[in-house]
Formats: sequence, structure tokens, C-alpha cells
Amino acid sequence: MAANGGPGGGNAQMVDLYLIGLALSILGALAASVSLFSTVLTARTAGMSLADAPMLAWSSLVGAAALLLTLPVMLGTIIFAAVDHHYERLAFGGNEGIMTWLGWAFTQPQTFIYVVVALGVLADMTPVMARAKQPLRGAVVIGLGLVTTALVGTVSQTSHSLNWSGSLTDKAKSFVPYALYNLLPLLGLVIVLATALLAVMSGKPKIIAPYFPTALGVGLIMAAVLGNAVQRIDQAGLAGTVFDEAALTYLTYGSVLVAWGALAFWGPRIWGKMLSDVAVVGLGVLGFIATVLASLPYYIAGFANQPADIASDFDYSGPQSLWNLLSTGGHALMALCVLAAVATVIRARMSGVNATEDPWDARTLEWSVDGGAR
Repeated sequence: MAANGGPGGGNAQMVDLYLIGLALSILGALAASVSLFSTVLTARTAGMSLADAPMLAWSSLVGAAALLLTLPVMLGTIIFAAVDHHYERLAFGGNEGIMTWLGWAFTQPQTFIYVVVALGVLADMTPVMARAKQPLRGAVVIGLGLVTTALVGTVSQTSHSLNWSGSLTDKAKSFVPYALYNLLPLLGLVIVLATALLAVMSGKPKIIAPYFPTALGVGLIMAAVLGNAVQRIDQAGLAGTVFDEAALTYLTYGSVLVAWGALAFWGPRIWGKMLSDVAVVGLGVLGFIATVLASLPYYIAGFANQPADIASDFDYSGPQSLWNLLSTGGHALMALCVLAAVATVIRARMSGVNATEDPWDARTLEWSVDGGAR
């Protein structure tokens, strides 16, 4: 499918099938976003206002709202590209033009919207680990909202770079859209991390196993957001290189680690069994190493001008075989980590230690009300 039916694919029927499948996936994501958005708005515990909702719920709300604003644009573009490909292939470039029109949906900063929930997981878990209330709850809400400002990129369906040349007026004209599209999401992430650090400093931290993969995952997401800000500077010369792929890998695998931490944290509430602390921490660390191996070599290769979307017939100074080998090894290690995580969950559900009513001493709503697997 990737070779014959994806962007630039050579099999016309497979390209059509790819576009239809992608459209159906978008429809499913839209349905899920509507469900999530309406659930947070209407299905809260009696007496709880939005201002008091957990940060995971808040991040789900703003993330779903951003998806509801951006995914229809993506769906409309897919329809145009599909019609163009199936018939005349003039306006949208046929199979070769798919990524020209849809690339914005699969790269930064649009991808920041897909992982905003990960920041909500960190924001909810940090006060539990710190044994203290979040002293700047409003700032966390603002930070989560700023991350989703990446949706403004959908309006123009393009990336905005910084060209630091010419007169002061030219620089200002270039900097304003660059900051709006790339630096506001970074500022939001910095605010969320700063408030998390403040909560840790104001309490008496007691490290819990799920916090390891969660914190490591958000750190990887930060590497992606920072990388995007650097990549969009024209003078860095990173456009069209594998640097963008590395940023996307940091973002994707970072969100996987956060999901692993969230599963270890809230899983006992769902199925009544604890995951092994050794497995939770160990797989989190291995996943972090795998992500760095898969991404960092391509950050370096990007500065060496290794082109993107080309598997052979390129050359540049530096150990290109080493970078590609390390990246491939990182992806393979991450796949093993995911399989090991699935096995850990299955084993815990079959023969794990029974969870107590509040295993993390969180004293938050989800651990206080009746329910869950017992």
C-alpha cells in the first residue's frame, strides 16, 4: 500500500483506495472527537464545572475542538485530491500532488494537536506525584490552549518559516507569522512544564512508576516542538531533509510513552490489577532510548542535508550509513517495547496483584467515587 497506493504511488487503483481509506479514517476521528467533546461538556459529575474538571478532561476538550476545526479541512482536501486523481489529474497534480495538498496534516505544527492530550496526562499526574495541589491551575489551562493554536496552520495549509535577512521590516513581516504558527505552541508546552515543576517544588514528591514514562514522553514531545521551531528557520537549511521525519518520530513515540504511563496509572481503576512497577519503568526507559536512537541520528543527518523521501542515490559528508542504521534499530526497539507492553498488560490482567481503592494515594475524583473493576 505504501509503495503503490500512498502519496506518489504508481498503482492508480491503490492510490484511490488509499484516499478512500484515509477519508474513512478522518470520518471516524471526527465521530470520536464529537463524542469526546460532548462527553466532557455534558457528562461531568454533578456539581463539577468546567473550571474544576481534571486537566486530562480539559486537554481532551480543547484537543477535540481543534480536531473538529481541522479535520473537515483535511477531509475536503482529500475529496478534491481523490476526484482530481481519479479523473483529469490536472488541478491537484494526481498521485504526485497528494502530499503537496495534504502534507500539512501529517507534519508539524498540525501534529501538535494530535498529542495535546499527552500534556493533560502529565498535568493530572504531577500533583499526585508531588503530593500537592497545582498552585497555578489557570496557567495550565492557558498552556493547553496555546498548544492547540497550531490549528491556525490549517487555515493556510502551509508552513511559515522565518527568513532572517533583509531589512528590519522584512524580518518583522517574516517573524510574526512564524511566531504565530510555531512559537505559540512551544510557549504553551513551556507553560505546562513550568507549572508541573512548580507543583513538584511546592509539594513533597513521591515518585510513582507511571510518572517515569509520562515525563520522558513529554520530554520527547518537547524535543519535537523545539525541532520544529528550528526547522522553520530558513537559514538553518533544514527544509526538505529528514529532520522533519525525526521531529515527527519524537512526537509520535513520545505520545506512545505517555500513553503507557497513563495506562499504568489509570489501568488499575479499569481492570482492578496493578502493572509491574519494574515493567512500567523499564519499558519507559527502553522506549525513551529507542526514540532517541530513531530520531536523533536524523536530526544530525538533517543538518548534513540528507534529503527526505529518498531511500538511495544521495550523498553527503558524514557517516550516513551509521545514522540510517541507528534510526532503523531505534524503530525496531520501539516495536519490541510495544509488544512487551501488551504482554505486560495481559499478564497483569490474568495474574497481577489486585489494586487497592486508591493505589497512588491520589485522593482525586476518579479514585474516590464508586465504580471500576473489582
